[in-house]
Amino acid sequence: MKISLFLIMLSVLVWGGSVPCVVHAHSSLSQISISGQDALAVKLTQGGVTTILPTPSEFMKEIDGLYDEVYVKDLDGNGMNEVIFQMAQGSVNACLRVLKYDAVDGLLHELKFAGAGLCNIKEEMGHLVSSYRVGGAWVEDIYDFVDGTPRLIVSDACIGCSEVRRRELNSSGSYTQLLVSNGENYKQRKPLVGKVRSVRARIYASPVNSAVTRKYLVRGDEIMILGYQPSDELWVKFRYRASAATEGWIKCSDVERSNVC
Repeated sequence: MKISLFLIMLSVLVWGGSVPCVVHAHSSLSQISISGQDALAVKLTQGGVTTILPTPSEFMKEIDGLYDEVYVKDLDGNGMNEVIFQMAQGSVNACLRVLKYDAVDGLLHELKFAGAGLCNIKEEMGHLVSSYRVGGAWVEDIYDFVDGTPRLIVSDACIGCSEVRRRELNSSGSYTQLLVSNGENYKQRKPLVGKVRSVRARIYASPVNSAVTRKYLVRGDEIMILGYQPSDELWVKFRYRASAATEGWIKCSDVERSNVC
């Protein structure tokens, strides 16, 4: 018996074959699919068994007659499809509404997104990007996902402008506002910086002369531009990083003339 087994293995190697191996599919593998458009059926296939999932009645009432197409796509990268409703396009904003399956309660729930919702989506550098026009300016919202929940990490407003207004998620869980340069994508948009030109530039708590503090910057200090405030004169909101971060306002006349002032 041992000799026969050896001869079999030897013949496999001589003829360039390989020993076959059996792969067992995981019984808990799940997937969402749909059938129909008007008479929509959302299906959950799990362990080879397919069941029909009920769609949220209030959600379906809200979008009744307002969507053009339904399809499935894995938005959060966890391997499970979401159900995506392409809303009727009456403008440049091609927006979506999304249902996600919750394995805990076995139901479909709407996936909520910040800002104007989810529009004109694309995948960029491992993130989900939603872009939409507000007035005459374009906004881009960049998301990642935490446990299947979308998290807004960057929102850039006025794409195409010389100065883009950014809200950026920081380590404390709140959002920092700053100005960045224009660029093809959010990674290419860099914070606007300036240098102090005055020998001593007073720091103000707010953009009024009466809000002067005892703090100051000196010539050559590099600052990150957070915003502007026009009044009788132009003010710059800034952040300066040394041993500790300092935020405040200085007068634009104290900053080198460039793309900043």
